[in-house]
Amino acid sequence: MKRQYLIIAADFWADLGKRFVSLTLFDLLIFKEGDCLSNLLWMSAVEQAPSILLSPFAGLLVDRIGPDRCLAGTLVCKCLLVAALILSILPKAVIAIYLLFICTSLLFTIARLTIIPLLVPGNRLISFNALNERVAIAGAVISPFIVGWTITQIGKRAALGIAGLIFLIAICAVVMLQRNAAVLESEPIPNSKPQNRRNWFSSYRVIFNNNYNLGIYFIMLGFVLLGGGILNFSLPLLFKDRFGGDISQWGFLMSLYQAGAFLSTLLLRWSAAFCLRRALIVCFFTLSAAMAVLGKFTPPFQLSWLMILFGCGFTFMYVLFESLIQKNSPAPHAGKILSALMVLRGTCYLGGILGSVLVLKLLDTGSLLLVGALLMLAASMLVKASGFARHSNLVNS
Repeated sequence: MKRQYLIIAADFWADLGKRFVSLTLFDLLIFKEGDCLSNLLWMSAVEQAPSILLSPFAGLLVDRIGPDRCLAGTLVCKCLLVAALILSILPKAVIAIYLLFICTSLLFTIARLTIIPLLVPGNRLISFNALNERVAIAGAVISPFIVGWTITQIGKRAALGIAGLIFLIAICAVVMLQRNAAVLESEPIPNSKPQNRRNWFSSYRVIFNNNYNLGIYFIMLGFVLLGGGILNFSLPLLFKDRFGGDISQWGFLMSLYQAGAFLSTLLLRWSAAFCLRRALIVCFFTLSAAMAVLGKFTPPFQLSWLMILFGCGFTFMYVLFESLIQKNSPAPHAGKILSALMVLRGTCYLGGILGSVLVLKLLDTGSLLLVGALLMLAASMLVKASGFARHSNLVNS
């Protein structure tokens, strides 16, 4: 089996195991507890804080010890943490263990993003990432519903046990991934001189100054992440307040979201035919309109179609910008740049969540979604007014 496909397999099983863990805790803290807003805020903070605070150090660690070793080590840690969750009783202990679980997931993500450009040629990077997402989403389309049903049938501890077995399968895929010349070349030569904080930040500044496109891609991705953070925070509240559904119904909606995400990977496959600027304007404007509609009264049938649209739009733009950032990242500094990507993701998601809490203190969930719609509309107008990538297509950018 080709090494690229082993990476896809490891990512697929790791993502599936993470869904079992996150949905189990989501059911415990959101649907089974009374203070839904407070628990949702705590869970969101735990999920995003490591990306903001630890990503720069995680990127340096991946660059130093190699992404393949990080992949195997983080999966082993996940198995141990799942076992700890099964044995945990106190809610505070569960939150602490989940925080460590998110930290290991952060390292796994940076290592996976770092190793892919070393195994895949640059002109095939977007299509490969589309294939990776397509494989992951193919299982994720039905996995939220299956996980929700599993939790209601066999209980939370049994569902976590299944997650541990899934992580063991992912470990097998990573172990089969043998080191090759490209990965060896990515390992830096040890530096005996310790870097001070000023030189550490200067190294990031030099990388971005030498590649102007990187800064543009990070800015546009920030809009995508802010909109996604507002949507991810408002949807559970909207679902509980308007429909009063349970975890299995929520899993069905998440499956529809993943179906839309799967559709976006098919669009990325033919991305060479798209004009980057035009594609971004259409995506931002469409998402703006969809969030505005969701902010008003939405019957269940209409909500189902909107979930597909959200999954398609947000996934298309996230994978696109992630691929362009990977493609423009120098191999010796890939861990640093991709750790900056994780910082951006965590900061924007958490910023969107905290801003959402502030809006909810003054207004309702529908008004919060209208704020998200205005943000997406502003991003669309910014792309159009700036002439961003006017003459670029998705392959040559």
